[in-house]
Amino acid sequence: MAEIGRIKVLLIRLDKIGDLVCTLPVDEVLDPKKYDVTWVIQKGLSILPTHSVPPRKFIEVDKLNRQETTEVLDLWISENKPGVAVSFNAPWWINFSLWKHKIPWRGGVKSQWHSFLFLNHALRQRRSQAVRHEADYNRELLDPISQKILVTPTLKLQSTIEETKSFEEKFPALAVPFVVVHPGMMGSALNWPTVKYMDFIAQLSKEITVVITGTKSDDLYTIPVVNGLTAQGFEISVLGSEAQASNPLSLRDLVNRSPNTALIIDARYKFSLEEMLVLLAKATHVYAPSTGVLHLAASVGTNTTGFYSPIQVHRSERWGARAAGKNISVNITPDVPCPADHKCHGPACIYFNCMNRIAPMTNNQELKSNPSLDNA
Repeated sequence: MAEIGRIKVLLIRLDKIGDLVCTLPVDEVLDPKKYDVTWVIQKGLSILPTHSVPPRKFIEVDKLNRQETTEVLDLWISENKPGVAVSFNAPWWINFSLWKHKIPWRGGVKSQWHSFLFLNHALRQRRSQAVRHEADYNRELLDPISQKILVTPTLKLQSTIEETKSFEEKFPALAVPFVVVHPGMMGSALNWPTVKYMDFIAQLSKEITVVITGTKSDDLYTIPVVNGLTAQGFEISVLGSEAQASNPLSLRDLVNRSPNTALIIDARYKFSLEEMLVLLAKATHVYAPSTGVLHLAASVGTNTTGFYSPIQVHRSERWGARAAGKNISVNITPDVPCPADHKCHGPACIYFNCMNRIAPMTNNQELKSNPSLDNA
């Protein structure tokens, strides 16, 4: 329950995991003695505020269901009477609700038509120029009411003891050191080519167990990688198979295997979002393109390497994963003067396909000794 005298604040971000990871921690610039913050987030992403350190209060809505979301939001505003609302990303009718309820201070990005009509403290930012990180752009929207913290906070996520124990009991085959390679993404940016993932996984698997992850939405990228490795003669174990379940120590015994013996585990479609957090926290390193999984891994304290497009709106300067503690986040972009602002020019560009130029190292010590690779 909010203390008497504290101003209630409504912070709204209704899009994907990575975007929310880059937004949630900015509330730390607000003085908790003065402000009582509640988030409005997209349905299905409650794991972020509930597992964040510290946990956040939130309202979970579905922006695809306008009527229901409007009813929930109108009721909350009527009952709580917030003095501040900031719309980081929301449809026009959300901003209309803020205006309709006459919330005194309505902030957000001054860009689309409704921001000019319904937000009285919106800020022009030109985010498409990608000269700053997304989290820094988000923090700037709170600067007029913030404690003027110089460094933008990063999100810290942590699984519960019960979730970790359940994961260990359910997946005994993962009781060995491993790295995660997550080739999939939503497709809004350029990805690393399939053959590069295949070659990289083959090399990594000579050093350590490689766990390949992905959901059905990642099939466009993960299926060619898994099938390609299989066609090349690599033996890929499927996580949770009967053989592994009956002999969980078999994979542990392979830690001392011959350097020429590859160990690759296909763990696609196996994890809930809560289990994915545990997996990423247990991994020694996570490799992925510009996607939510990369941001989650950095937020749980795991070393990460991200593969980023040089197109202006996709650049790692804006979207790179940020380490949440002593871990290291390396974000690699092809070293080319990309002429594209929003969309790849394809074969018409003399640098196409520049994503082939990305060549991550496989040894963590090499990454630590080469901070010049980190663009974040």
